[in-house]
Amino acid sequence: MVTPTYPPTKCGMADYTELLCKNLSKAHEVYVLTTKTGPAPSRDNVAGIMNRWSVFEYGKIKQFIGKIKPDVMHIQYHE
Repeated sequence: MVTPTYPPTKCGMADYTELLCKNLSKAHEVYVLTTKTGPAPSRDNVAGIMNRWSVFEYGKIKQFIGKIKPDVMHIQYHE
């Protein structure tokens, strides 16, 4: 999952993504790449590494994907 919002951020997309990840993880290994939100509870398979969502930070996404080598990638973005 690549998404700018994920708990502890509170919004509809974050909540939806968390529920989707919980259900998918029953049958698949799920990783989340999201925005850096400061101190947050440690979560397995969640990487809060993005400072901002711009083309200049594409390298972080590419590096993350290169490490986990996903079969499927789900990208969510809102404006």
